[in-house]
Amino acid sequence: MVLNYVSDAKARGNMLAHAHAHLGEDGLLLVALPLRLFKARRLDAFQKQFMAAVGFELAAREETPKVALMAFWRRPVPVPVASAGPASGARFEGSEGFAVELLA
Repeated sequence: MVLNYVSDAKARGNMLAHAHAHLGEDGLLLVALPLRLFKARRLDAFQKQFMAAVGFELAAREETPKVALMAFWRRPVPVPVASAGPASGARFEGSEGFAVELLA
């Protein structure tokens, strides 16, 4: 999945939520993102905090000089009482206008 090809932050979050819903238990999601979209340490925040809010846990990460390649295990997420899916309202902002947002 290459998130930066999707037009806006909410659509990217929607794509991740759909991926979580479609993957089976312990499914694996592969994500590739250009490193230029991340400020220092923001890639770690994306992997550990934002993706955890969506229901994914980092399984592996490799970097080339230009791209971060990440594999995430699908994990169940604590579901808020008012929602039937992954945690809503989470937002991640990187560089160059790149952002991902889960719908509230």
